[in-house]
Amino acid sequence: ALAAPVTLENEWRAFRLLISSCNAILNLYPTTIEEDEEVLNGGVLSRMHRSAVLLRRQEKLIYESVKEWAHDSWSALLYATSNSQTKAA
Repeated sequence: ALAAPVTLENEWRAFRLLISSCNAILNLYPTTIEEDEEVLNGGVLSRMHRSAVLLRRQEKLIYESVKEWAHDSWSALLYATSNSQTKAA
């Protein structure tokens, strides 16, 4: 692993690609996380249907957490870069 990004633009493009890929995958699902939660809380489901909805919801939560990680990592990188430039000056 590199101690510093190759360039900030390169890192920005990588994070942007990761987030947009997660969004594209999330858009392929026929329901939202909220709709899945409504289904799970709303009524009697067969064991198989409940398991399928739980799995689908968990997959979406994973993609959302990856997006959050990418955003937080980008923010931390910007802060670290800005902080190191301040110290160098």
